[in-house]
Amino acid sequence: MSELERTVGQVARMARVSVRTLHHYDEIGLLVPTGRSETGYRLYGPGDVERLHAVLLLRELGLPLEEIRTILDQAPEARLDALVMHRERLVQRADRLGAALRAVDAWKESERRTKSYGPKEWAEMKAEAERIESTWASHLDAGLSPEDRGDLSHRGRHPGRS
Repeated sequence: MSELERTVGQVARMARVSVRTLHHYDEIGLLVPTGRSETGYRLYGPGDVERLHAVLLLRELGLPLEEIRTILDQAPEARLDALVMHRERLVQRADRLGAALRAVDAWKESERRTKSYGPKEWAEMKAEAERIESTWASHLDAGLSPEDRGDLSHRGRHPGRS
């Protein structure tokens, strides 16, 4: 073993992963150590450690191991393209999570407001909901999209609807 090579235990401690994780990465061809000791122990060189850092970074970004292997086995330019594409997916996911957080916050606000509602307010809410449902049903019957806000009185019935 050269002084640049590290054992599986040393690499595991350094990277804060389990030895079992490194064994698994070796088994699936994601991080194959460059050498073996005389007794068969895995030995990792500087390039292996660098690849492990890349694996852990991509894993932290949420990429599955198979995709990580594909990315790391590509040319550097293709790696960059893959990261840009994954960044876009992360932005979309962040947008969805932001929308979910806003919906939860709106729900909390709605719950706060409705705590003070009496029978009159609830009756008004029910009437408004019924009006909206009636409008939707009329739109469906007329073959209109939900976005169409036009007057329904002059439109014909949708073919096949009674």
